[in-house]
Amino acid sequence: MAISGANQTGSAPTWASAAAPALTNAASTAWSRRPPNGEVSARLRCPKAAGGFWMELAVRPGEHPAEDFDTNAPAWTLVKKFDSYAGPNGNGNVWTRYSKQVATGAATKLSIGFKLGATGSGDYSAAWDSLRVQY
Repeated sequence: MAISGANQTGSAPTWASAAAPALTNAASTAWSRRPPNGEVSARLRCPKAAGGFWMELAVRPGEHPAEDFDTNAPAWTLVKKFDSYAGPNGNGNVWTRYSKQVATGAATKLSIGFKLGATGSGDYSAAWDSLRVQY
């Protein structure tokens, strides 16, 4: 099974997107069979930032609201994170596919979290594109 979404604006794909606090989005998808493992991937681009800036893509088996990505972060598996504090600080603003294997266990839904944040002002042109969930 594969599910794809595309969006080059830096926000979560519009399909199944949950209402969320500013710049934190989550989407869930469901399947009829229970595959034990899968892969989540997406293309990301992120410039190097001078100030406090972060961009994240993560996955968690089950259906979880966007707020859970902030309040229960250790339960989420990071696919990729860019962070001007702890690094890596961007990827040169080049579209690059990142992927992560995920064990779904008995879950019949999968939550995908997108996060983009900054402590200051500025033009951060980070973006996500071509989200894929494959089993």
